[in-house]
Amino acid sequence: EEGLYLQSQATFEQKQYNSALEILNELQNTFDPLKKPVRAINLRVRVLMALQRYEQADDVLRRSITMHADFSLIKLRIEVLKHINDPRRIIGVTGLGLGISISEDQGFLFFHQADALYEMKQYEQAFTVYSLALKNPPENKSRFINYRILKIHYELGRIDELEQGASLLLGEVQDDHYAKEILHLLSGYFLEKKQKEKAKPYLKQLVANYEKSVRQEDLAPEQRVEQIVLIGEIYNDLDEYEQAERWLNHALKSMETIEDGRKKWQLRILREKGFALFKLDQHSKALAASLKVLYLDRSLSDQQRYDLNLRIASSYVKLNRNKEAKAIYRKMLNNFEDSDRQKEVEALLGN
Repeated sequence: EEGLYLQSQATFEQKQYNSALEILNELQNTFDPLKKPVRAINLRVRVLMALQRYEQADDVLRRSITMHADFSLIKLRIEVLKHINDPRRIIGVTGLGLGISISEDQGFLFFHQADALYEMKQYEQAFTVYSLALKNPPENKSRFINYRILKIHYELGRIDELEQGASLLLGEVQDDHYAKEILHLLSGYFLEKKQKEKAKPYLKQLVANYEKSVRQEDLAPEQRVEQIVLIGEIYNDLDEYEQAERWLNHALKSMETIEDGRKKWQLRILREKGFALFKLDQHSKALAASLKVLYLDRSLSDQQRYDLNLRIASSYVKLNRNKEAKAIYRKMLNNFEDSDRQKEVEALLGN
């Protein structure tokens, strides 16, 4: 038994997966029942995973767990099911695992059970189980669990709890991935609610994080461009338009350093730059940017297109180009049928 097992293991490590399966079959047929069945099951599943035969691997584990109440098989089945992306089966397996686990294993099971509930959007249940996982969390998972709990508060509209928890999360580390996402959630929420003063502290922390990040020499070029664009957008949200324009000009140069950079980033950058220039009363420059966006950007929402048209027409008025402004307003009457918008545009056209 030992010789065939070691042979199958060596064959697996040499990435000869089908041959490893054949040796494992021979092992099973020759020495049934095996003295050490769990290690053979584990290896068979690893081979099947290497072959991306995940359903077959899960079937092996499902049958094996009923015969061998070994926690390592529970953990391995959760790993397989994550590849299959089946949260319902994960919940079933973690429930079974909690029946046979010892205390130090329970944090691991609660963690994966909560993950599965979160993916199924069962947020209240996920919150409860993540809280249980925090009592004995898997190694290096405490911060992720706290981050997920904050995401659940956001999804359930519990903004006070989100803010309280965020202050603790940000108090530990202000600039990792989790911190940035929570800062985006909070600032975005308050901006949407027209509560800019509440958004400002989060926006300022975000911009400080990104300014620090873009100075890192090992940052990937694509990420650098994205973060420079974000800095420009955040400065617009902070009403700091000169800073916004400076960073957006930097973005226009940086986009040329990556493949398809112009195609991917130019219109987004010009959209923000046109807004900043409009706010700075630099209307000729604002028009140059905004007109390009108006004619070429097919990704604009209906509201973005409406606001952009209003700014363009307003710039024409500021430049005493009333004929062009009226042409924009007439097009808007044809393109935007909402009664409130029609009234607003008709009033502007009559001035």
